[in-house]
Amino acid sequence: MSTPRNFDKLEITLKMIAELITEQFPQWSYLEINPVERNGIDNRTFRLGTEMSIRLPSAKEYALQVLKEQRWLLVLASHLSFPIPEPLALGN
Repeated sequence: MSTPRNFDKLEITLKMIAELITEQFPQWSYLEINPVERNGIDNRTFRLGTEMSIRLPSAKEYALQVLKEQRWLLVLASHLSFPIPEPLALGN
């Protein structure tokens, strides 16, 4: 098992997320944003309303993984016997 790298973690605030949603996805700007209690090393996760999640890279070095996840979640979904999250949008 590899040791996590010591990347400079980004400060991700609820205000920042609300601004990003309003700018990039105004159709969801009315939904409440709440942090998820447990996060991974490379992402910070927040609930958007009751049915969606927001995942943001925790450091700029993790940003490239977002494109891989967007692609592979769709590919893997049809080959698994259990549901996995479906990407709804990709922000900047």
